[in-house]
Amino acid sequence: MKSILIEANHISKIYDPNILWKRGKNEYALRSVDFILEEGDFISVMGPSGSGKTTLINCITTLDKISKGHLKLFGRDTLAIKDTIIDDFRNKYLGFIFQNHNLIPSLSIYDNIAVPLLLNEVSNDEIDNKIKKVTKDLNIEKILDKKPYMCSGGECQRVAIARAIIQQPKIIVCDEPTGNLDSKNSHEVLRILSDMNKKGITIVLVTHDPLIASYSKKMMYLYDGSIINVVNRNSNNQVDFYHKIVNVTSKDSDIQRVLNNEEYIELNKEMFNKRTDVYMMINDREYDDKLKEQYRPLIIDDEYMIYINVYQEKVKISLSIIKGIKIDLISKTTGIGIFSDYLFYVNVDFVCDDMVLRFKAMNQDDMIDVIEKLEILGYDIEDKKNIKDIFYKYPLAYERGKYLRNTYKELLK
Repeated sequence: MKSILIEANHISKIYDPNILWKRGKNEYALRSVDFILEEGDFISVMGPSGSGKTTLINCITTLDKISKGHLKLFGRDTLAIKDTIIDDFRNKYLGFIFQNHNLIPSLSIYDNIAVPLLLNEVSNDEIDNKIKKVTKDLNIEKILDKKPYMCSGGECQRVAIARAIIQQPKIIVCDEPTGNLDSKNSHEVLRILSDMNKKGITIVLVTHDPLIASYSKKMMYLYDGSIINVVNRNSNNQVDFYHKIVNVTSKDSDIQRVLNNEEYIELNKEMFNKRTDVYMMINDREYDDKLKEQYRPLIIDDEYMIYINVYQEKVKISLSIIKGIKIDLISKTTGIGIFSDYLFYVNVDFVCDDMVLRFKAMNQDDMIDVIEKLEILGYDIEDKKNIKDIFYKYPLAYERGKYLRNTYKELLK
C-alpha cells in the first residue's frame, strides 16, 4: 500500500472572512476540498482562471494557511505541529517550480541553482557535480556564469526547474512550469519530470494545457474552488488520456455537464479501511448548499447509492450487494473548556459479503428521514440503542443531545 504524503480533509481558503464584529465578504478561493497525494503520484490540476488551482497547491504545501478543515503532512496534522517543523518539511521534501521563475537577480545562475543545497549544507564538490548534471539535462550548462537578467524567459524557467529538482525532493510542485518555454523545450521538461516520477518522485502539476496534463497519471478539474471531476489515466496510453482530458476541459462553456458527469470507478475494499464522514442525502430532495460544501455526500436512490471518495472519484454502490445495516451512536466534543459540549452522530455500517461500508452520518435533524428511507427499501436495521425512537421523541438536536448526555454517559468518554 502506498504511503500518503499529503492529506487535505475538507479544506477551505476564505479571503476577507466574516469573523465576529468584522463584516467580511467570505470570498471562498477553495470550498471544502479533499485532496490526497500518495507516494509516486503524478497529478495534474486543471480548471478555468480563478478556479483555485494555485490556491490549492499553496495550501497543500503550507505556503498559505487554510481557513477551515485539516491538513496532514506525512500523517501529522499541521494544527498540532510547530511552524519550524513545517518549514523543515518544505525545505527537505518539497521542490517548487512557480509560474514566474522567482530567481534571485543578484546571484549567478549557478548560485541560484545551488541555493537549496547550500541551505542543507551540502559540500562544494557535491554541489558542483549535481549542478553540472542537472544543467546538462536541461541544456543550460552554458549560462551558469550569467545573471538572470542576461537570460531569456525560457532559460530562466529552466533554471527554476533545475533549482527545484537539484536535491531530488520527495514532492515536486509545479505551477505552469512550461509557461515560458517553446513546444520542444516544454516536452523535454515533462520528459524529465516523468523520468523522475518513474524513480519515485511525486509530482503535482498545475497547467492550462491538456497536452501537458496528459503526461500525468491523474487529472483533477477545479471549478469555483471545488474539485468537480477526476480523470484517471489507468492503462490508457498518453494519446487516449489526452482525449479524455480534452473531453472534460472543453466543457467550460457548459459546466453543468461536467458537474453531472456519469463516470464512476469500481467499488473496492480499500475505500473503507477507515470510517468516512458523509452527509446522507435522499435523491430528489432539496438540501442546503452549505451542507453539500461542508461534507462529502452519500446520495441514496432506490437502486443504488452514489459516494464521492477521498480522491474525488464517484462510486456507484448497488443496493443489491448490501446484506444488512447496523447503526450506532458516536459523540464529538465541540468548543473549549467550560464552553465545550457534545454533538452526537450516527455511525452507519452497510454490511456486504466481503466488506463493510463504514460511514459517520453528519446529519442531525433529518437523520430520521434517512433511516425511514432505508426501511422503505426493505432493510431490517440493527439499532441496539433505539436511535430511530430517540429521533422521533427528540426531533431537535439540542433536546436530543441533552437526553443522550444523561442516558449514554459512556459515549462521553
